[in-house]
Amino acid sequence: MTGKEYFPILITLLMVSSISANCVLPDYPSNVDCYTTAIDGSCNDTTVVTSPGTVLATGSFIYVQCDNGFESTNTGYSCFTIIGTSSIAPTLGDSACAKLCQDPGNPSLGSRSPDPTVDGSFYETGDQVTFTCGVNTTTYGVDTFTCDDGDWTVGGNIQTALPPELCFLNCQKPDAPENGKEVDGASYVHAGSVAYECDGEKTMIGSSTLTCYNGTWDNSVPLCGIVDATSSSAGAGATGSNLWAIKVFLSDSNSGATRYLESDSNLTQEEADQELTPGGAITFDFDYAVTPTSCATYVCAELRQGSNTNFTLDAFDGDSTLIGCTTITCGKYNNLKL
Repeated sequence: MTGKEYFPILITLLMVSSISANCVLPDYPSNVDCYTTAIDGSCNDTTVVTSPGTVLATGSFIYVQCDNGFESTNTGYSCFTIIGTSSIAPTLGDSACAKLCQDPGNPSLGSRSPDPTVDGSFYETGDQVTFTCGVNTTTYGVDTFTCDDGDWTVGGNIQTALPPELCFLNCQKPDAPENGKEVDGASYVHAGSVAYECDGEKTMIGSSTLTCYNGTWDNSVPLCGIVDATSSSAGAGATGSNLWAIKVFLSDSNSGATRYLESDSNLTQEEADQELTPGGAITFDFDYAVTPTSCATYVCAELRQGSNTNFTLDAFDGDSTLIGCTTITCGKYNNLKL
């Protein structure tokens, strides 16, 4: 011995055998149509379809095909084994298929972009759609929607009106009334307004303001009218004050037999005191606004005697009243002659 001691070492080698484990496909999660062994597999292709309960070998892949209107949230699923335990990753559950957003469509008088990103009919969560209105229209509202788990949202609020109504026609500029004018600051776009005033000191009857709604004015241009009355040469004249009064109305008859929306015209003192000579003529301005719901075939004026009783006013040529009517197009008319 040299002073060194040797001790025997016993090394025991443990033989570890490889453990082979497998995964079992679960029942179909919500909105999963089928499992396939091909990433773009079809549920109608029996060569790639595999069913719940099928055993997957470690390392193999499986793919989910979602119901219409849904898409897979993962590229694929794999069976793997760690220390003898096998499982499918990612977890194959109800989150496997996400709901898509339906194509919201094009708004009336406009369009949407981009086109659907999935199958030509759907959009994915996070996709945005912008709506654009056409020529001679106004965008009135929010024009960009975001897809969020099957719902279109604006600022997190779900939008149920699809496509949205946000494109509105602008209005044509109306003609100014005869003997009147448009007030500064007019706007002819949707929700814009136009105001009018008649020349002189006449008081306007009805609304003096028109508001545009989707290409249509809510009122017609007010009428700042003129009435001409001519006396018979066989009659007598009339002088004094408060000689005349005018009543204006709409009618379906050119004789004024039917009346509606009657209104007394506010004559100026000068007009009411006009002297009438035999065979002479007098002229009156009047204001009368015709609304779309009251548009008729004729607008009529009736000349009446004012508060002055020093003369008698009679019609001639067998007429029983002093009424004159003229055809109208809403907001326009010709001079009335009695």
